[in-house]
Amino acid sequence: MLTNDELKISGRLGASMVFYDVEGRETTRSPFTWMLVGNPVISYRGITLPFSMTISEQNSSFRQPFNKIGASPYYKWAKFHLGYRNPVFSKYTLGGHTILGAGGEFNPGNFRVGIMYGRLLKPLDSNPLQLFQPGTYATTSYKRNGLALKLGYGTSTNYVDFLFFNGWDMPNSITQESQLTLKPAENAVISIISEQKIKEHITFGLEYAASTYTDNSLLDDLPGLPDSPDTEVAFFSGIMKTNISSRRSNALDTYFGYSQDWFGLKLRLKQIDPGYRSMGTWYMQNDYRNLTIEPRLQFHENKYVLSSSLGLQRDNLKNPESPRMNRTIGSISLSANPVQWYKADLLYSNYDLNQINESYGIDSLLSLSQTTQSLGVNQNISLAGENFTQNLFVSLNRQLLRDKNPTIAEFTNYTSNILLASYMVNYLPRQMSLTLSYNHTSFNLSTLETRVSGPVVAYSASFLKNALNLSVSNAFYTTILNGEDSSKINIFRINSSYRFNKKHLAKAGFFLNNNTNIQNTGTSIVEKKAELGYSYIF
Repeated sequence: MLTNDELKISGRLGASMVFYDVEGRETTRSPFTWMLVGNPVISYRGITLPFSMTISEQNSSFRQPFNKIGASPYYKWAKFHLGYRNPVFSKYTLGGHTILGAGGEFNPGNFRVGIMYGRLLKPLDSNPLQLFQPGTYATTSYKRNGLALKLGYGTSTNYVDFLFFNGWDMPNSITQESQLTLKPAENAVISIISEQKIKEHITFGLEYAASTYTDNSLLDDLPGLPDSPDTEVAFFSGIMKTNISSRRSNALDTYFGYSQDWFGLKLRLKQIDPGYRSMGTWYMQNDYRNLTIEPRLQFHENKYVLSSSLGLQRDNLKNPESPRMNRTIGSISLSANPVQWYKADLLYSNYDLNQINESYGIDSLLSLSQTTQSLGVNQNISLAGENFTQNLFVSLNRQLLRDKNPTIAEFTNYTSNILLASYMVNYLPRQMSLTLSYNHTSFNLSTLETRVSGPVVAYSASFLKNALNLSVSNAFYTTILNGEDSSKINIFRINSSYRFNKKHLAKAGFFLNNNTNIQNTGTSIVEKKAELGYSYIF
């Protein structure tokens, strides 16, 4: 740390190189990559400026560069965003999308204010040749800008926020050739978020968002949107283009909860209309409605916690002509911690899935009615002594699917089992640990039984007064298909780090994956990766 009476600079700067090679299949990554990262923090008279930086040679291969520099300085109730940031105003407006720009979040007293403006996507022209270049990937896109605003009032338990988001593509930011396959889009979202603690034990939460998405902003404007009330059309038409390619959709997430020390109950409704999108989020599942009830019990001084959830889910909300899925979602879990050294968790879930159509029947070959059950058990024993600590962990998960359609049940029914058992012992004076574990996974269909199992040995220790750290692990897996050995997998890892002093740290690692085919039905694969790194801590 660099410091004087008022200025303090701390953080870390690092560099790494990765060498990669694979035999037996086509490579999907470059044989050599490098990366520079930095997280400096500057503090001056109560103002804190945390910076983040990532620079990689992938800029030469990836059309969307991996070079990002940004900072979010803050002082008391004011926080600013500069450069590449991932701000979250709400999950249905600006919800973590990377943006290159500027803005901030300000909370003077009970006021809650936010603003963000910048570039959401970089312009990328189409490049058909890139499809044949290993290790590269890019999607054609216009330059996309975005603006987000938030205005609210309240505390952390009682507040109301109003949000607005607008995103738009710049029509001439890509070549005419690229515009033949992609049209510029525009999006506007308004949202209200509130959480209220009505009484000591009663809470209410609401998030509602209305989004209008125009797939082609080059088309002539229309006075209104299809199937939209005039007031909604007037509002969105005043801030963005609305035409025949525009669609409006809603998102609603609300709950009502009652909670005491020993008992809790929550009712939740979540509905995302078909086609709901926001340019401020990367991806969002839509066209479904969930209605759930979630009770919880705690007893015996909270050493036992019983919680459950029962709900109904359906999709295809606005198209009765197509098949609709109805799901019954149920789960129950028990967590027990009767003594300090023992903890157990039990989870059971049951999902029923049914496909119906209100307009016409479904062929028996295509009708869908399934039940998926899952049982999970975790056991953990921890023993601590003056020089040694021991931990024994056992986890078992069993899942099965049963299809109620006899025509296709033979091809869809399955049973899977996952078992993990591990024992770890630590020798505290030398910071030395040894872990022995066993993994077993099986997946059974009517025509194929697959099993992968084997032991894993791991060792780690510190030397030279904790300046040198070393960890080594080796996994030995066997794959069995229909009772016969199919392949042997050997995964070896070694990682080390050496701290020269408080400021300098060097790292090195090696990874080997040797997959040997036994039945000669495939190709053996040998994958190797080596990494060197250096960090400067200040």
